[in-house]
Amino acid sequence: MGTHIRAIPEIGSGAALLLVRTTARLPTMADVTIRPATADDLPFLLETMVEIANSPYYRRTREDLLADPRVRHYVEGWPRPSDVGVIAVRGERPVGVAWVRFFGEDERSDGFVSEDIPELAVGVDAAERGKGAGRLLMTAVHDAARAAGIRRTSLSVDRPNRAAEMYLAQGYQEVRSTENSRVMVLEL
Repeated sequence: MGTHIRAIPEIGSGAALLLVRTTARLPTMADVTIRPATADDLPFLLETMVEIANSPYYRRTREDLLADPRVRHYVEGWPRPSDVGVIAVRGERPVGVAWVRFFGEDERSDGFVSEDIPELAVGVDAAERGKGAGRLLMTAVHDAARAAGIRRTSLSVDRPNRAAEMYLAQGYQEVRSTENSRVMVLEL
C-alpha cells in the first residue's frame, strides 16, 4: 500500500488542487448495510439515545439521562408494535440507527407534534458522521414508515447540530422553534 500526492496549480481562482491517490482501501457507504431494528438492538438504541439526548446546552451523565423519563421513553419496551426502526451495519458492527415512535399527550417529548405523528430519532457513530450513513438511515426509515402506513414524522434538533441541514434537504419543514432547538415535520 502506498500514497501518492500530486499538486495541480492554478485551478479556478488560482488555488492549487491537491490530488491524493492511495492504494489503501477506505471505507465507503457501499460497506454499510441497512437492516430492520429488532429487540436485540436495544443496547445500541440505548447508547445512541444517550448521545442524542446529551445536548450541548445541558450535558448530563449516562445514568442521569437513562433515569429521565423524557429520554427513556424513546426506547422503553423496544420494540412496541407501532415502532419502525432501521440499523446501519458495517461488517457486524452497528454504526447508526433511525427509528420512529408514537407518543401520547402524556409522553410529550421535544419533537412531539401530535399523537398521530411519530417522532424520529436518528444517531450515527461519531466516526461515521459526514459520510452518508445518516442519509441512508433517513431514506430507509422513511421507506419503512411509509410501508407501515405512516404519513408524517416529526423530529427535534438542537440549533448547532449540523444534521439540521440534512433534515431540511430531506424535506422536513420547521413547525416551531425555541432559542435552542427546532421542531420539524416531514410529509412522507
